[in-house]
Amino acid sequence: MRVPGSWNGKNVNGKKIPAEGFATYRLMVKIPEAAGHHHAIEVGEIGTAYRLYVNGQLLGGKGIPGKVSAEGRPRVVSKIYIFTPAADEICIVLHVSNYHYRMGGIWGTIRLGNAETLLARDRELILFEAIFIGILMVTGLYHIIIASIHRREPASLFFGLACLVIAIRQCVIGHRLLLSVFPDTPWELYLRLEYLTIGFAVPFFGRYFYLIFTGNFSRKALAVFEALCGVFTAAVLLTPSRIYTETIIYYEGVVIALLCYSIYTAILSIRRGNRDVIHVLWPGILLSATAVNDILFANHIIFTMNLVPAGVFVFTFSQALLLARRYARTLSTTEMLTGELSIKNENLIVLNRQLTALKEGLEDKVAERTRDLETARDRAEAANRAKTVFLANVSHELRTPLNAILGFSELMEMKKDGMDPCDRESIRYIREAGDYLLSIVNDVLDMSKAEEGKITADMKDVDIAAFLRDFIPSMQSLAETGGLSFKSAVGDCHGTVQGDTTKLRQILTNLLANAIKFTPAGKEIGLEAVSNENSVTITVWDQGPGIRPDDIDRIFKPFEQVVTKEDGKPKGTGLGLSIARTLAELHSGTLTAQSEPGKGSRFTLTLPLVPGQYREQSAPASPEAPTDVRSGLAGRVLVVEDNDLIVRLMQSMLKMTSLEVTFATRGDEAVRLVVDEGRTFDIILMDIQLPGMDGATALGEIRGKLGGATPPAIALTAHAMSGDRDRFIAQGFTDYLAKPFRLEELQSKLQEHLG
Repeated sequence: MRVPGSWNGKNVNGKKIPAEGFATYRLMVKIPEAAGHHHAIEVGEIGTAYRLYVNGQLLGGKGIPGKVSAEGRPRVVSKIYIFTPAADEICIVLHVSNYHYRMGGIWGTIRLGNAETLLARDRELILFEAIFIGILMVTGLYHIIIASIHRREPASLFFGLACLVIAIRQCVIGHRLLLSVFPDTPWELYLRLEYLTIGFAVPFFGRYFYLIFTGNFSRKALAVFEALCGVFTAAVLLTPSRIYTETIIYYEGVVIALLCYSIYTAILSIRRGNRDVIHVLWPGILLSATAVNDILFANHIIFTMNLVPAGVFVFTFSQALLLARRYARTLSTTEMLTGELSIKNENLIVLNRQLTALKEGLEDKVAERTRDLETARDRAEAANRAKTVFLANVSHELRTPLNAILGFSELMEMKKDGMDPCDRESIRYIREAGDYLLSIVNDVLDMSKAEEGKITADMKDVDIAAFLRDFIPSMQSLAETGGLSFKSAVGDCHGTVQGDTTKLRQILTNLLANAIKFTPAGKEIGLEAVSNENSVTITVWDQGPGIRPDDIDRIFKPFEQVVTKEDGKPKGTGLGLSIARTLAELHSGTLTAQSEPGKGSRFTLTLPLVPGQYREQSAPASPEAPTDVRSGLAGRVLVVEDNDLIVRLMQSMLKMTSLEVTFATRGDEAVRLVVDEGRTFDIILMDIQLPGMDGATALGEIRGKLGGATPPAIALTAHAMSGDRDRFIAQGFTDYLAKPFRLEELQSKLQEHLG
């Protein structure tokens, strides 16, 4: 059997020997005049346990060799055994076993000779390895420190890390200096450390070459090398030695591939003008040659010696020189730039003095201009606040008498028996005038909210088909009252939109009200609706006088009216279409118009559908007969109102029910009735703006005394600006009803809270 060499694959008695197994090696040696002299045997690598006998005497060994896997115990040791032969003929016997490594047999050289000579040679090699390791350690730490100080040279960091990895590897191979410090290191841990050092060397050197050969070393190639390193490292950490030691053959191929690719990129860099790479090319070729030699030597393909330490030493020295040259150039460039910056800095100081003088003048102008702008802003804010207060006051003052006008006209219209037709028509005119005045007030308030960006919507899922079915009857009745024929076509409309039903109704009401206003009696108006997978389109059309093409854009601007009096245009503010478009955009939709003089107009509202709900078509709801809630209302009601007209209106509205009603005209009077006199009520209808104690304060006094026994309280007020409802609810009111209100609205609120 050739020594050094592996027994793997050897043909013995017609059978190939596997890596696992055991064997006995015997060698007879004749040494003239050996008797009585000290001799030594230096045992190299043996995989992976052995016992050494000389002339039948056990000199030592490593681990525990065994005939089966359970008996074998591997261990790391490289040792010189000293003996004194009794004769000139020596019989050397080695019992060897391997169950943990990819190769079995005696891998390392066995030397026999004079004890002093072998020990002296061993000391020299240990000293050489220690010096080499020390150089690598110092070089690595030096470049890591330099990289941490000078962050613009990251190549130094990876070169330093590579040096440290190679230094650690030298500690675990050769004379295994690590065993001098940690003699009891387990074989498995020691072997993993040896493999991990070569595993980490590839990505560190790869990253170093990538940074040195900037623009030539492919990032994809670097990623491939690093990925292969990750796979190899994971195998070393996660699999037993018998498995991961088999992967070293392939990983050694990765090492050779990295070295060859680095040589290629070095040549490419030189051809592209990077002269520094010459300091990498030749040392890299030498390192590659020594690496290939050691790989072939380790696999017993050639029988030379380990040369990588020499290649690494030359390569490390040349790279240190290269990085030093780069630092020197960087320092020189820095000094040159520092000089230029010093000159420029002096120029900047002069310019700074000039700019300071200009700045002082500009600061005065800016301060003056800022004061002017702040004054203008304050005036604008004051004007805006005044406008808001004015609108609130106007709205409040108009809503109270409008409540009386609309309420009494509604009550009179309900008395159909015994009324002269002319009187009934006059009452209808009064109600229509009141409705029109209320719409003007609401339009002005809506436009004010739109200008301030305060229009909000209570967005919910709305079944568009059901919504239109509920909306159309009221518009049909209104059209027929004006002598018009109303056509609707909504059969192909279905799906769900995200919207506020009140705001959607306001959009369509504005459009249909315009159609009714501008269409002569006897003509037709109509509403069409269709939907697709993404949106629903609702079109309101009429047979009115039409609009000139040049005026289409104007009609959506506030206070714009493009139809002349000769066309039969009723009175109006010109706000309806502007508000309708604003509300459409609030719903992420659009509102457009098409018209031609003499051929009527078409206004199209497009709204997005909720995704995935296009096919959800609501079945038509069965019409329900209207229910009269007045007969079901019973209980004690306290009405707190200081306006005589509203008091009379409330008396007229509530006498139709079975409610027991008590009236108070002041807030403190309401407190006296509820708290001091102890009268009980089932519900309180409270005006807010009362003489003396206001409604909110009065309710607070009542709640303070009654606590949880306080009856429901509805704020009955002409305050109808944005946020008023939330404000009153926060002050303790159960609900809110804005003036003017309809009889049906009042009865609905009472029904809701009285049951």
